[in-house]
Amino acid sequence: AYISTARNLLTDGTLQTFDSEPLVSWPPAFPVLIAVPGLVGIDAMEAARYTNAIIIGLIVFVGALLLSVVLKNRLLILIGTAMAALSEPLMTVCTRAWSEPLFVLVTTVFLLAFQKFVDTNDSRSLVLALVLAEILCRQFVTLGSFRWVAEPGWENWNEPDEEQEYHL
Repeated sequence: AYISTARNLLTDGTLQTFDSEPLVSWPPAFPVLIAVPGLVGIDAMEAARYTNAIIIGLIVFVGALLLSVVLKNRLLILIGTAMAALSEPLMTVCTRAWSEPLFVLVTTVFLLAFQKFVDTNDSRSLVLALVLAEILCRQFVTLGSFRWVAEPGWENWNEPDEEQEYHL
């Protein structure tokens, strides 16, 4: 759905999936992010590959920073960083066109900012943590369960219209 949504965003300016439905069951930031390179001719699929490659590097880097803040033992920091870099689940998720890598990155940056606030009482770190928490809540809490608010008749979503025909 993310690839088709990014392509639709570039062609007709809408956040619609491959079946012309609005993207409400998944977070919209990832298709918007992978649509941006399309402005210079890079396809959304290729953009998703590069984006997730950059994101996994940032996850490992920010994770190492977080470990260095909460741990004092350099060996443990090195082991934790290596475990993140070689994590099969993280690698698997980052090879898909999913929003989970972006979620992990934003969450890790949030944890780093919040830990810095706890350690230093720095108000800028608190503001950053609050902004990231807001992004996490707004971006990654899907709207699918709230779709009925924006779309009248959603409560009858599985009942076909009388005039609607289905073709295989």
